[in-house]
Amino acid sequence: EGGKVGLKSNNRKVLPIEYDELNQIEDGIFIACKGNHWGAVDIYGRTIIPCDYKWVFYDAPARTFGVNGKAAMGLYNQQGKMLLPDRLDYIGTFVDGKAPIWGNSVMGFVDKQGIISDGFAEDIIKRIDQDIPKETKGLWELYCLYTDLMPGHAGLHHKLGKALTGTSLHDKGLEHLKIASELD
Repeated sequence: EGGKVGLKSNNRKVLPIEYDELNQIEDGIFIACKGNHWGAVDIYGRTIIPCDYKWVFYDAPARTFGVNGKAAMGLYNQQGKMLLPDRLDYIGTFVDGKAPIWGNSVMGFVDKQGIISDGFAEDIIKRIDQDIPKETKGLWELYCLYTDLMPGHAGLHHKLGKALTGTSLHDKGLEHLKIASELD
């Protein structure tokens, strides 16, 4: 109707006629588009992933959705639980239960539950240590990115806290040092 699509089953409306596109990817799951924004819905009319993303892809063997937000990629499971916020530069396809991830030129791996490999955090800390003396403009964003991805990693909060205590963001630095000490 009017260029929009929905879904009926046995003359019963299952998905409202409000989508620009519906592509069935698996029995009962659809990638959906509303106004150039993509998401995922199921045959019961439930939103798995809101139609907020530039694109969405489904990794059938891993039963996960990769999404691309404003400028970065994230990961959801088939039930719609966000595994990783859309803050990574790249998420590859899963092989043997793990997918490669990249963020700020650092590579790591994520499993189907959204757990990032330990080496990734350590490599990020090394990268941050290299950038601190340069007072890199994007350092704050880099820290925020990785504390979002790995909120329980004490080392990241510690480095962030130390870097910020000598700046105008002193209070935020102390807050991160407190978090780090509670996590340790």
